[in-house]
Amino acid sequence: MKKLLVIITFLIAGGFLVSCESTSADSTVNTSAVETVDDTAVTGGDGTASATEKMTAAEQTEFFKTFVTIGDSLTHGCQSLNVEENRQYYSWPAQLARVMGTEFNQPLIEYPGIGMPNIEDAFREGWFDTWYSTITKFIKCMMYWYRVDRYDNQANLNNFAMAGACVDDVVSYDGTKTLTSITDTLLMSLVGIMNPWICSVVGLVPAKEKSALDQALDRDPTFMAVLIGNNDIIFATIMGDDAKLLMTDIDTFTGYWNTIITKIKAKKSIKGVLLITLPDSTDIPFLQPINNPYHTVTEGADIPEGSKVPFFSTRSSCVSDVITPDQILNIHNRILEVNDIIRKTAAAENWALLDIYQLVKDQLPGGMKLRYSDGSESNIAITADYATGGFFSLDGIHPTSTAYAHLANEAGMAINAFYGTKIPMIDEMAVWEQDSLLQDPIDPRDYPDQMGNMSYLFNIFCRIMAQLM
Repeated sequence: MKKLLVIITFLIAGGFLVSCESTSADSTVNTSAVETVDDTAVTGGDGTASATEKMTAAEQTEFFKTFVTIGDSLTHGCQSLNVEENRQYYSWPAQLARVMGTEFNQPLIEYPGIGMPNIEDAFREGWFDTWYSTITKFIKCMMYWYRVDRYDNQANLNNFAMAGACVDDVVSYDGTKTLTSITDTLLMSLVGIMNPWICSVVGLVPAKEKSALDQALDRDPTFMAVLIGNNDIIFATIMGDDAKLLMTDIDTFTGYWNTIITKIKAKKSIKGVLLITLPDSTDIPFLQPINNPYHTVTEGADIPEGSKVPFFSTRSSCVSDVITPDQILNIHNRILEVNDIIRKTAAAENWALLDIYQLVKDQLPGGMKLRYSDGSESNIAITADYATGGFFSLDGIHPTSTAYAHLANEAGMAINAFYGTKIPMIDEMAVWEQDSLLQDPIDPRDYPDQMGNMSYLFNIFCRIMAQLM
């Protein structure tokens, strides 16, 4: 199958080269077989005041005895379109589990990871300097990745979130998706292709394995967090879809969502659940205004005012090169629909809710102040600015390690307020101090030659991923 994927990649590359640009990170390798989080890794202060009766320490230990998560890349620990062991350590649920004081094992992927080569690493290490190095590293990350533990610890995993997963993939992934629609050729229509992120979590042959949801529930969890739905929408943002092709139909989403909720409710071991809303994928630095300094519009091009382009786009000559205000509105409306479902479910089932959508809208515009372990604010703030803001990694979509720490704290406070627990605060400043992307920012747009190579690769990658959704 991996050899087949190599062939498919180059077939797609021949038909979908588009002009654009890209990025890089450090490469120390964690050699542990599976990430086991102990309760001494991070110390913290008090959580927020509870709206319910406080738990005793013994009750809280039992409440968080087995913490599991399901979801997509936002919970998998993805940064810059890549999942790898060093950054997985800073996924938001792993950081949260450390202050919960509970074990949290993740399906760690050996460096340099899986997916696109991490943009930060690529620019710092020169992976995109030549076409040879660009394609070589892409093939390595897409087809010759390895899980650190070689699946020997599958029964002990806690994080079942899968980059690239849509809501149906969480419930039942058959191991392949059929290449249709965008490629629209007989050959591609006949070929089934495996999603490497899903394989890295549920098993190398997903058709023979239980789904991520069922494997998570088999762990007899006492606490569960759910963040799913971003991939059901975001590829419309990435590729400028008008809501007819790349977004999951709302009735279809609702059907799979209800299946997830029904199965969670039926699991007797579960004492608490955290549901999380989707962020607004139309308001992320992946999308830049057409008048940004790295981009030009061809004279006479009929492009609607208010249109946006990917951060790596250098020129637009027609409306198909941009995402229009009408497309943005359609996508945003779907996000609101899905978030309404999530909020209503939390209320109906009496579960905790972390409203990331509203959190980001409220906190990021003025700068999100980082906090110490005692809850006090520092004088350091992160923003949504591409490359230099600190909240988003260099794909302009996924958070940095520091932003994941902030979201983990928000999750802890939401749980404390709802269930009366006392989850301590993560020291966000301690994470910030080791976050290479924040300590030494790099803007890939300032490296046009590497950016050009990355941009071709990004377009190939996105078309492959769109077929895997």
